[in-house]
Amino acid sequence: MPVLEHCRQQHLQGRKGVKAILVYPMNALATDQARRIAQQIHAIPTLTGLRAGLYIGAADDHPTAAMAADSVITDKAALHKAPPDILLTNYKQLDYLLLQPHVQGLWQHNTPQPDGSSVLRYLVVDEFHTFDGAQGTDLACLVRRLRDRLHCPGDALICVGTSATLGDPASHKDVRGYASQIFASPFDEDALIEEERLSPEEFFTAHTACGDEGLFALPLPEPHCEQQLDHRQAPDASAYLKHQARLWLSDTLGDPPEEGVNSEAWRIELGRRLGTLPAVHNLVRQAAGTCSVEELLERFSRQLGLGNQYSRRYRVLLLDSLLALIAHARRKTQRQDGSAEPAGAMAMP
Repeated sequence: MPVLEHCRQQHLQGRKGVKAILVYPMNALATDQARRIAQQIHAIPTLTGLRAGLYIGAADDHPTAAMAADSVITDKAALHKAPPDILLTNYKQLDYLLLQPHVQGLWQHNTPQPDGSSVLRYLVVDEFHTFDGAQGTDLACLVRRLRDRLHCPGDALICVGTSATLGDPASHKDVRGYASQIFASPFDEDALIEEERLSPEEFFTAHTACGDEGLFALPLPEPHCEQQLDHRQAPDASAYLKHQARLWLSDTLGDPPEEGVNSEAWRIELGRRLGTLPAVHNLVRQAAGTCSVEELLERFSRQLGLGNQYSRRYRVLLLDSLLALIAHARRKTQRQDGSAEPAGAMAMP
C-alpha cells in the first residue's frame, strides 16, 4: 500500500517512469502478486490510471497491453513504449533489462531530476533470505548497477526486503548487516519490522471459547470413520468440511447456515470451538517449530495415544481432517481504525 500511495501521488504530479521495482525469486510469486496489485488498482478509485507491468522471461501466450481487473500489463512492447509505474520481475530478468539495448525504452523517464530526487523510489526484494552465497553477491552487484543506471544515490532509494524467515532476536544485528551489504544502504534497529506472535496459551485463552469454557474432551473420530474422514470420498469441499466439523465437534457446533460453510459467522464460531479441543492444543504445540509432515504426524499420534495398533492411513486422515478445519476457521482481528474483520486461519499462532 505505501508503494501504491507513492505512485498515486507521483501520478497526480504527472511524473512518468518506473517508480517501484518488485523483485521475486520465482516467476510464480511475481505472477501472483501482479494479480493482487491489479485487483487493488481496479478496486480503489483514487488509484485509477496507475499502471503495473510484469516482465519475466517466460513467454505469455496472451500478453495484455493494458491494465485489467485482475491482470497487469505483460506485453513487452507496450512496456517499452510506455513504462509502468510499478515493475514486477525477477533478479535475472532485471539484470537483462539494465543491459540489453533494445529494452532501454523501459527506463526512458528514469532520468536525473532537477530537485535531486529519483524517479525510482522503491526497490522491494521478496523472499530476501533466499539470496545468500553467490546469489546474494549477484543481487548486491545488481543493486549497485541499478542505483547507478537509474540515478538513485543514497537515501533516494527506499530498499525493502521481505521474508518469513528472519531468525531469532539474537540474529537481528546480522540480518541488518546483511541487508546493508545487499542494498548498499544503512539499516538501523527500527528498520527491522516483525510480527507479534502469541504463545499458544495466549491465543487459546484470548481468541477461542477455551478461555470461557475450558477444554472439551470429546472423543476422537474412531477408526470405523475412515471413509468419512477421507476427502476423496466427499462430493465436494463444502460437504467434506461440514462433515469433519460434525465428527470432531459433535453438537457443540451447529450445522452451517443456509449460505453454507463459507458463512463468515460459522467460520468464526468454528475457530472458537476448535480451540476447546485437546487435539488442537496438542497439534499447535507440536507444530511450534519447523518440522516435516512425517515428524508432525509422529508427534501428533504420540500425544493422542495413537500407537501402532492404529493404521497409518487412519492417523493421516485424522491429521488431514483437523488441518483442513483449522485452515478454514477464522477469528476477528482489529484494524487500525478500530473496526473488526475476519483474520486468516485461527490456529498455528
